[in-house]
Amino acid sequence: VQVGISFVGAEGAGRNLEAEAAGRSFDELRKQAREAWERQLSRIGLEGASDREATIFYTALYHALLHPNVFSDANGQYMGMDNQFHKLAKGQQAQYANYSGWDSYRSQTQLMAMVEPKVTSDVVTSMLNGYDQTGLLPKWASNNGESYVMVGDPAAGIIADAYAFGARSFDTDKALAALQHEATAPNNDRPG
Repeated sequence: VQVGISFVGAEGAGRNLEAEAAGRSFDELRKQAREAWERQLSRIGLEGASDREATIFYTALYHALLHPNVFSDANGQYMGMDNQFHKLAKGQQAQYANYSGWDSYRSQTQLMAMVEPKVTSDVVTSMLNGYDQTGLLPKWASNNGESYVMVGDPAAGIIADAYAFGARSFDTDKALAALQHEATAPNNDRPG
């Protein structure tokens, strides 16, 4: 059984399945997934670690790089924070979703920016897309909805640290304008 997933619609799920799995067996897909993760995890090497320590480290790195996850379809469509369909911005490879700003701004963003600067830039672009669609930067986004969990605005730390640690392929002028707006206008991210 092969399954396609899309947050846009059934046709998108079929296109995603075709783009990601067409003509490949389970064993081929498993091998490709393993190779992709091994490439990803090998970006950071360890010296002097025991097998147990290496297992702990690489398991934690794997977990740190699982989310945010790709939310857009193979054709670039995605469901926006405004519940409308959108296409990826020019230069953006994927729309990302499912990130907890409060759980990621202290260290995960910095790690992602060092290991995957383009992905991290796309995560920031995804946040800016959410800002364009709602007037607010996401802070604890689940799929294309905002939970407003926790008080405050982790987006400032996420965006500034993404840039500081090597993610540079996003619209920094737009990011600064969004951050300034959130810091100076009453909003649900900074209530009161």
